Amino acid sequence: MSPAASGAHRRVATELLQAQRDGGPCLDSYGSGRPVPPVSIRAAREAARWPQFTERALAHGIADCAALGLRNNTTYAQSRALADQLQRALSSRVRIEQAKGMLAERWNTAADHAFVAMRQYARRHRLPLDRVADDAALRREAERADGEGRA
Repeated sequence: MSPAASGAHRRVATELLQAQRDGGPCLDSYGSGRPVPPVSIRAAREAARWPQFTERALAHGIADCAALGLRNNTTYAQSRALADQLQRALSSRVRIEQAKGMLAERWNTAADHAFVAMRQYARRHRLPLDRVADDAALRREAERADGEGRA
């Protein structure tokens, strides 16, 4: 376990981690795999919950505590990477759908035909489909800007 603190706060956090040998919010969170919601230190002391920890926390003027266990930083990093990848895929899909609609309107054809044409162009030029979609959308915006400038 390591504290998410820096500077002077890191020293206090380290001391409080050490005080949790016999129990504390971090150990509870780590052991259960679930967050420990905010707890009043005074209430924890009165309930004889985490005795060493609560005494040290009160000595440092800490009124409440909570803990969120990141049991494995690698697992968190992998989850974050997957979430980022899924977000990029979703954003890419949205851009492709928008470009498909723009091309279908421009060519007066069905959206499926516009998609097939876009996909064939991407394959022929060895480009990612979302890049072709972005280029189509940018070209459309440029055409609109040119049209407004002439009016």
